[in-house]
Amino acid sequence: MATTKISTEKSSERVNLRVSPSVKGTIEDAAGELGMTVNAFIVNLALERATQVLMERRVIRMDNEARDRFLALLDKTDGPNEALREAADDFNKGYFEDGVYHFQA
Repeated sequence: MATTKISTEKSSERVNLRVSPSVKGTIEDAAGELGMTVNAFIVNLALERATQVLMERRVIRMDNEARDRFLALLDKTDGPNEALREAADDFNKGYFEDGVYHFQA
């Protein structure tokens, strides 16, 4: 698993947790074993896991054959089909306001 370094950015945001006494004790023991504060322990592990989840969701893994098929499909020059042109026309009837798209029928 890749390690994630905690930013040197000043911490200003809070995350509040409620846990059972046994969970708290286990976390305190583990943090102590690593010579870390409970806060640093929790932040480090949460950030590492969050980064892992995002990478798993954002990175597409495929073998060489699948990659070649995917790239070939991207290289096709058929142009947009009728359904795509209609979708683009419908989209162009709407507008963005304050970062929100408003569809107009």
